[in-house]
Amino acid sequence: MLSRALNLMVGASLKIEPKNGDSCYLVELIGYMTDQSLMVTPAYGDDSVSMLKEGDKLAVRYLGSDKSYAFYSKVIYVCDKPYPYLHLEYPKGVQGLSARRASRVPIEGPVMRLNICDDGRQLSVTMADISTHGARFISSSRLGGRGDEFVIEMPDIGQAVGKGLSLPCVVRHVCEQYPDAMGVATTFHHGVEFDHLDEAAQLFIARFIKDSITRTGVR
Repeated sequence: MLSRALNLMVGASLKIEPKNGDSCYLVELIGYMTDQSLMVTPAYGDDSVSMLKEGDKLAVRYLGSDKSYAFYSKVIYVCDKPYPYLHLEYPKGVQGLSARRASRVPIEGPVMRLNICDDGRQLSVTMADISTHGARFISSSRLGGRGDEFVIEMPDIGQAVGKGLSLPCVVRHVCEQYPDAMGVATTFHHGVEFDHLDEAAQLFIARFIKDSITRTGVR
C-alpha cells in the first residue's frame, strides 16, 4: 500500500535509477517541500557534468530503520546557483519494501583482496557492511555487473580455520557515487550476495559479525 510519508531526513542517501538505462547513482537529500519537490545533490560523471537531465524519469530507493522504501519521480529542474542541485518531482506515494533477510552490520574497513573469477584480477576494496547473506564493497573501479560472480580470497586467516577461506559472491547491484564536482574520484558501491558458502565460511562470517558488533556497539 502506498503512503505519502517520505520517512526521510535531510542528509539521507538516496539511490536513483534512471528508467532509460541500467545505471544507478547515490545522491544526498538536501531538502524538500511536501507536494512540491525534493532537492538532491547532482550525480556527476567523470567530466563533472550531471548525469541527470530535466525530464529524466527515475526510481528512487532508500533505507529506513526497519525496511527499504521506493517511489517514482522525475527531474523537474536542474539548478546551478548558488550551488548545483536538482529538483525532483514530489512522489505521489511511497512503497515500503520487505526488509533484508538479515541485518547489515556496518564495519570500519578492513581492506580485502578480491580475486575476480572471470579474468583473475586482484583488487583492493573496502567492505562497508556485512550480513550472513551478503555485503557491500566500495572500490575505485567497477568489479562487474549485475549477476556477475567472483570469489573473495582470504588466505591470511588460515590460523583461525585451518586453511584460507574463499567466499563465492554474486553481484546484485552496482551504484556509482559522485560525491561532488571538485575532482573527487568516482567510487563504485557493489551489493553482493554470498553464494553456496561452506560451513567454515559461514562460521567465520558469523564470528566476524559478532566481533564487529562487540567493537562498534551496533545493535
